[in-house]
Amino acid sequence: MTIAIPIAAAVLGAITAGLVSQYIRRSRPILIVDELARSPDMTPHTAGAVPNLDLAAACGDSEFIPSEVSLATHDERVSEKEYVERLHAVLDQTEISIEGLPAITDVARSLSDLLQRADYSAFQSTFGREFLRLWPPLIVGYARGRFHYHTAGPSPLSLPPETDPPETDDTALNHSGLAQYDGVVSRSNVESKSTEFRHDDWEHTIVQNFEGDVFIPLAGPRNLMFPWRYVSVAQQANAQVFALRTAVSFASNYTPDLQEITNYLLSIEEESRPLLESLQAGLEEELRQYERIVVKGFVANRGGVPVTVTNAARLFVELSGYSFTDEDRILKSHGGDQEIEMVIGADREDADPAFDSAVTVSGGSVARFAATSKKRLQDLPDPEILVRAMTGGERKCYLGTMTVSQGRSRIGRSRSRSQLVPVYTERQPFRDSASDVQVPPRGPGGIEGALVQLGWN
Repeated sequence: MTIAIPIAAAVLGAITAGLVSQYIRRSRPILIVDELARSPDMTPHTAGAVPNLDLAAACGDSEFIPSEVSLATHDERVSEKEYVERLHAVLDQTEISIEGLPAITDVARSLSDLLQRADYSAFQSTFGREFLRLWPPLIVGYARGRFHYHTAGPSPLSLPPETDPPETDDTALNHSGLAQYDGVVSRSNVESKSTEFRHDDWEHTIVQNFEGDVFIPLAGPRNLMFPWRYVSVAQQANAQVFALRTAVSFASNYTPDLQEITNYLLSIEEESRPLLESLQAGLEEELRQYERIVVKGFVANRGGVPVTVTNAARLFVELSGYSFTDEDRILKSHGGDQEIEMVIGADREDADPAFDSAVTVSGGSVARFAATSKKRLQDLPDPEILVRAMTGGERKCYLGTMTVSQGRSRIGRSRSRSQLVPVYTERQPFRDSASDVQVPPRGPGGIEGALVQLGWN
């Protein structure tokens, strides 16, 4: 009897140790969501889009938007990711332009005051200081036919025809628009590959570099620049002529031209704000067409062997019994829950989520993940009800995915086997929100108690 007890204890200890070893050596994945949102910015790499060419044309017609919405010239599919990025870039430019309109008006008022006082030096200095704000809409407005000079130009100079193409190589400098002005004296600087132009009626010298750009050197660190490449290649010939004409007007203090420039700048805010705000609304609406359901969180592996999260996932939205009013204002109740197919990948700070690669988490480690719906929100069943439920936030949802891990088939055997196991998050509100995970106070259970509160038990 005295011998049997130690033997039984030893056998029980061996079994317990084996069970503990098996428990430690298997994976223990935990899935936690800390962000759920509607966003057009999380796109599966294979997704395509058909650009809105009317919107692209409207944006391309604005002097405030240098970027193209799409390079497509007809109804053809392009990368959804690239298209959304272009929409964002143009939307940013539109918003910045709207915010900058009052500043253009303020500067134009200052220029008008200086012109009335015939303070040409301050006029030129102010224009040069605000060059990046004033010149692009001015030259693009000219190239697109929204701004015109209404006089023949600074007398006795005659401008070259607007049909002459810009010539920019070294041998063509003497044939540029400036060299064709009557009474202009030019002097070439071989070392800097530039040419200076002077006239008896000019207060300033105009310099043209080997690329055809013109500027007026001013006292101090700033020059008065007149670049003409802000426009498309097809418009650059006329844009260069305009740049030359404007440079001469500034060099000769030609008041009629300076007044027309000032008046145009004064009118920009009133005329451009409605157009820019309309474009802003159109771009925002276009981006909404590419919204998807996006879920972010992390996978924690408390086990001792690696676990791999597959790319396939599902978001289960509990819509059964959800009350809503249809388009005829009739109160209805949704018939069932909704399952949304998701694509999951590693969430990386310096790159897009890797939706084409599984997420592998080693034992005792944590990895961020991001998941996006396979279909755009508008292509899901009952998208309006989903948006209403998400806005209300009283419905629940949870995310599920499959994991693959390596474990021992039996205690004492070395042969391993793969296990495909579903893992789910806790039920949480279905609403567009950032993290609901809160740091709990330290309870009597210490760290283990805190883990239980976070759902890590």
